[in-house]
Order: sequence, then structure tokens, then C-alpha cells
Amino acid sequence: IVGSVRGELGGQVHFGTVDAMYTNAGLALHEALGRFHDLAPKVMLNIETASPQQLQQRLLDGRYFLIMTPIQSPHAHIAAVPVFEETQMLYCGAGHPLFERPPRKLDMAMLRDFPYAARNYMGNWTGPHGVTFRPAAMTAHMESLAMLILSGRYIGYLPAHYADAWVREGRMKSLLPREMAYIDTFYLAHIASENNRAMSTLREGVLGHIGADRLPRY
Repeated sequence: IVGSVRGELGGQVHFGTVDAMYTNAGLALHEALGRFHDLAPKVMLNIETASPQQLQQRLLDGRYFLIMTPIQSPHAHIAAVPVFEETQMLYCGAGHPLFERPPRKLDMAMLRDFPYAARNYMGNWTGPHGVTFRPAAMTAHMESLAMLILSGRYIGYLPAHYADAWVREGRMKSLLPREMAYIDTFYLAHIASENNRAMSTLREGVLGHIGADRLPRY
């Protein structure tokens, strides 16, 4: 609910997103949130993280005013703008049998033999080039996926920007990056009929702080 007194915004606005956004330097989401506070200091901003399916359903249910997430099948009542692309790469952790294996001795067929940490909202997802994995653990959150990969027992996908620090520390390694990487497109979405000022202010703030990789609107 959003009210306006003497031209100032008040009330609350609910924003939902997937996790692991803070390491995406091109997104600059923290700057957008700071700008929103400057423009609407009396609005209570509520931020929650959830899976893409939960975000879209909660938007339709009215729990969220605005979401940022990959969207596979947009609902007819949702207005979605593509805002950036995120590279997803396959990783293993130090101690995993594939960690020390030279790239020339690694092929896609081999990946089927190792326990895979899956995202529980992706169902029977098939990897690039039709590679099928052997799920042995499931989660909806990137932090949990990272812990599973760092255990040295599982392979799994993470956003490249999120895994970068562990790769530089020598604790993770990408597997067949040319063959196994894929791209997720993220959208900023709201109910098409929604026109409250606080949501619009937050939306425009986020759009204004997207980095150089921003995709065109459609």
C-alpha cells in the first residue's frame, strides 16, 4: 500500500529477486536502492529472495510489486523488460576428481558420471549440447549451491560473477567453459496494470543503474 502526503511517497513497496545479485558489478543494484531511498525516504522497502517460479507467483498474488528474475514463461498480466544477461558456468571444487584433470582429458560425456548439484526449480533440465546430469543434491539458492560445489563432491552451475572469487582463490574451477556455459536473461517485471508511484520510482531507479550490458527494451 502506498500513500502520498504533500507530494511525498509513503507506505511500503515489496521487491523480490533471486539471490547472488550483489556480486554483479554491472548491475549496480546497491546504487539503485540508495537512489530509491533518496527519492522516497518515507517508503518502507521490503526485499526478499526466492526462486524464479516463486517470484512470478508472488507477483501475481500481490505479495511483490516488482521482481528481478529469469522468466521462462511470462504470464499475460505481467509486464517484463529484459535488463541484463548472466553467464552461468559449470564448476567443481578443490578435491573433486575433475579439479586437477587437464582440460584436454575432459569431455562432456564424462560429466554424466559425477554427482550434480541441481536447482530444484529447473525440473528435468538438460544442459548445453544435450548433456544430462546425475542429480545428487538440490537447492534453490546460489549460496547453498556454492557450499555443495566447495565440498569437492559435486559439480554444479553458478553465475560466473558469483563464483569468480573462489576461482581466483583456487577453490573452484570451471569445467569446459566453452562447451558448458549458458546465458540466463534477467527481467524486471511488474503487474501490467500496476501504476503506484513507489513501484515506478524503484523500477526506474533500477533501470537507470543497469550497466553497459543492458539489453534493449521490448
